[in-house]
Amino acid sequence: MALDKLQELEAERDVIAAKLRGLKEDVSQSEGFDDENRTKWDDLTDQYEKCEVEVEKVRADAERLAKLDSMKRTRPTTDSHNPDPMAPITREEQADAMRGWMLDGTKAQRPEYRAAAEKAGIGMGNTMALRFNRGPAPKTQADIADMRAQSVATTTAGGHFVNPAGIMAYEQSLLAFGGVRSISTVFRTETGADLLVPTCSDHGNIGVLVTENVAITEQDVTLSNITLGAYMFSSKLVRCSYQFLNDAFLNVDSWLFGLLGERIARAQSAYFTTGTGTAQPNGYVTGAGDSGVTLASATAVTYLEMVEALHSLDPAYRMNSTWTFGDVWLKYMRKILDGNSLPIWNPGMTGGPPSTILDRPYMVNQQMPTATSTKVITIGDMSKFWIRDINQEFALVKLVERYAEYGQVAFSIWQRSDSDLIDAGTDPIKYVTAG
Repeated sequence: MALDKLQELEAERDVIAAKLRGLKEDVSQSEGFDDENRTKWDDLTDQYEKCEVEVEKVRADAERLAKLDSMKRTRPTTDSHNPDPMAPITREEQADAMRGWMLDGTKAQRPEYRAAAEKAGIGMGNTMALRFNRGPAPKTQADIADMRAQSVATTTAGGHFVNPAGIMAYEQSLLAFGGVRSISTVFRTETGADLLVPTCSDHGNIGVLVTENVAITEQDVTLSNITLGAYMFSSKLVRCSYQFLNDAFLNVDSWLFGLLGERIARAQSAYFTTGTGTAQPNGYVTGAGDSGVTLASATAVTYLEMVEALHSLDPAYRMNSTWTFGDVWLKYMRKILDGNSLPIWNPGMTGGPPSTILDRPYMVNQQMPTATSTKVITIGDMSKFWIRDINQEFALVKLVERYAEYGQVAFSIWQRSDSDLIDAGTDPIKYVTAG
């Protein structure tokens, strides 16, 4: 039902988008927006925005339902506590094995859980050091869907066990919040040792025209580097009762990975946006260069200000540039007309090009500053913003004894990451300041 509703709303939004594009085309062939056309545009824009909000709500509901469905499990069979040790591990046994690890050390442990854990080769230590999918981090939901299970080990035993649904729930949560990961360059390294990224600033040097028998002069190349470290992020603790872990109809590991992943993602999104770079990741807003544009108002932006910001970028970066700003600024931009009295915002359509501002895509990032005299808008090549994850430092930790008197086990996830703008002095991303 949710998917049907989503498709219905997307179709309705596309109809509104087609009307907006048609109106814009009609106006471009006339003398521009008169009062009547302006009223039509504003009304359609409001309809599009309301429909878009509904689309996002229903999409989120559909994703939650799909995730919930993937987490549902059947109760173990009566002989599941005695599985064939040579048979491949089934999805149900994976879930039972994870419960075996979660409940180990408690009186609530069930024999089928322990048997599945033994078959999976899971040690019963308090830390499970998990691995991400090898290779670059997934950039889209399709990439996540294509992931395959990877082997992992605990800190106390060299078993091979992973629940693919749990790992995917974690990665999907990281991708979903803030949007920064979806447009940045994300990569993974095996260890957290400082990573030196070399940069070369030679854009101010040019060759020369030489005459015959005249020696050429020297011109040094300016080399530098940016260091990416590995800052530790924690999800904080989540306590689960023995009863919940034993009786829940969910695959608890998938649920837990998604929940803790969202916590990590919220924290990272803030630092990846406005982190200072001192004892924490450097955010892309922090690292951005000054566009030289200060808005005349803290609650509005003009066409000329947007053009100035866009063209403050070097053309090499402008070709692949993306706007980022908070939702309140999108509202202002949707009503801006250019020098030909045409809107600078162009609505996207399902399966077609994305919505654009001055023909460049945008990302709404609610972690962006909004106050007066802050960097409220950025424009630039976000592929120059790098996010580093440590492949081996995705650890699920359980605390069995700390809350034993409550009949609870506590869990947390730890992950090491860093970020920085790879800038050789040419400012691939620029910011706009609120007036």
